[in-house]
Amino acid sequence: MLRPFVSLFEKLLFTWQNQPCGYVYKMDALFLSILEQIERQMAETQADSITFRIQHTVDIMHSSFSNPALSVDSLAAEAGYCSSYFRRIFHNEMGISPKEYLTDIRIRHAIALLESGYYSVERVSELSGFSGAKYFSTVFKRTTGKTPSSYMAHQRQ
Repeated sequence: MLRPFVSLFEKLLFTWQNQPCGYVYKMDALFLSILEQIERQMAETQADSITFRIQHTVDIMHSSFSNPALSVDSLAAEAGYCSSYFRRIFHNEMGISPKEYLTDIRIRHAIALLESGYYSVERVSELSGFSGAKYFSTVFKRTTGKTPSSYMAHQRQ
């Protein structure tokens, strides 16, 4: 990590001390190379930071999906980004929007609860992090093609 800098600074120092013909231009070129290295390392660090922050929000989604207050806006704030930028970088990293990802987690959990046969649709809605049974039913049908009630009836057959 430091080796390219050490090498470039040694060349810069050597050029300054010896001042060969055209040394000013050579020093300019070396200085620009140093700036290029700094920019490259900053871009790598930022990419690592973005990946880490996105993974952190994914972990939060998996551990807190049952909280109806968990939203893309709250996740963006947790990651330290504005909502629109968070949505874009999340999609770039994960290949899916954060809302779709969170909804998928919630629906998978809801399906497991419905398949257990122990819970009503309203209770499954609450336990899966949806703000209401009607909204849950709408999202469930859009995702699975069936209403929660028809899904449960189909499972009993």
